[in-house]
Amino acid sequence: MRVETAYDGRAAVVRLDGRLDAECSVYLAAALEDVLRAGTRTAVVDLSAVRYVSSAGAEALTRSAREFAAIRGELFVTAPPPAVRLALAAAGLDDRILQTYGPVERGRISGALDLRGQQGRQTREWHAADLPSATIGHYEAVPRVAGATLACRLYGDPARLGAGSPEAGDCHAVAFGERTFGLGLGALGETFEECRGRFGELLAAGGVLIHLPIDGAGVPDYLGTIGGSPPAAMLGAGLVCEGDFSHLVRFGTGGADPVPLRELAAVCLDFVGGDAAGVVMVAETAGLVGAWRRAAPAGAHRGRTAGNGEGEASFAPAALREWLTLTAEPMYAGTTALVVGVVARRAAPALAAHLRPMRAAPGLLGHLHAAVFPYKPVPQRTVGVRSLVDGLLERHGVRAVLHLLADGRPGAGAGESTFLRGLVWAAPLAEPVVEGAA
Repeated sequence: MRVETAYDGRAAVVRLDGRLDAECSVYLAAALEDVLRAGTRTAVVDLSAVRYVSSAGAEALTRSAREFAAIRGELFVTAPPPAVRLALAAAGLDDRILQTYGPVERGRISGALDLRGQQGRQTREWHAADLPSATIGHYEAVPRVAGATLACRLYGDPARLGAGSPEAGDCHAVAFGERTFGLGLGALGETFEECRGRFGELLAAGGVLIHLPIDGAGVPDYLGTIGGSPPAAMLGAGLVCEGDFSHLVRFGTGGADPVPLRELAAVCLDFVGGDAAGVVMVAETAGLVGAWRRAAPAGAHRGRTAGNGEGEASFAPAALREWLTLTAEPMYAGTTALVVGVVARRAAPALAAHLRPMRAAPGLLGHLHAAVFPYKPVPQRTVGVRSLVDGLLERHGVRAVLHLLADGRPGAGAGESTFLRGLVWAAPLAEPVVEGAA
């Protein structure tokens, strides 16, 4: 079996030659995934040279058609020989997918399909932003809840806990319902004793908690809503936001360059019109830059310092490598990430203590965590956070969790996280409430 892909504007054609059986269906699925990775949302599978199709092959086409439909794209199947057409019809491929026109000529894909109707369906409710021409990405937004603001609660002392392990007095049990999102240093569980020794990067959105424990192999874990009860965590230090989003922002690349995190932060603040905003993003990644804990900081004794250096964590490079992993270059390109956090242009002291400068963008502050998943195309339509998070978890689970950083060291820095396309839910923050200060 030979599989070839050609592009023409906003569409692609995948030509098959041979038998569409279980073995070929793997290559077909990979080719169609590459089409989605390229940002193309309309594809034609040309079966004019296919002699046989098995149930496995028909199922691969049906599954791919569902994936295209889920992101407001379209997959068409065309020109099957009579025997292949009968097999596809028996498998339930309806006339919307199984087209009647003949083989698609190279360079004539757009002429064979009516793409204008699809484009209108995708963009009718969205509005382009009035943004500076210097932006790299292309942005459109749709209002969600007019006048919505997010309540924000602050927990713990991030400066102190950043160098040590929390004690019982540092920690607070926090439940994360579907309208709650947050991030920080924490662990899955309801008591401090249950969580002792496992405090690492944590984030929550859409009724799901995701955590990178520092014990064992450091494999990410997650907990969803069970029987109507929201997942809970012990939070040593972090930010928790609750409420409705005022805007849903859709973005993509305006050219060859991916969209940097600093630009996404600034655009979201422009859309919501506030000094600080809570954001939840699902995006296809070009590369992530950040760090994560592997162990309790070397030399730190349960997070307390003696005032004379005894018990303090060492931040010498050799000691730092014992408990912290920093990305030496952008990682996880070609994956899909859930990013949760708070960004700001100005912040009161209590909130500013939980934020860090986004160094490549003077005047921008942020605290963002990312959970990394195998690639799944992000729908370019109005959709809820929970449905997307559930979709990311349904197949392969979480690959990694990291705290996003900007590494601007001249000549040696890894830069910052960048993205290809995605959706961002955002809303301005109300005055934060300090609940977790020790």
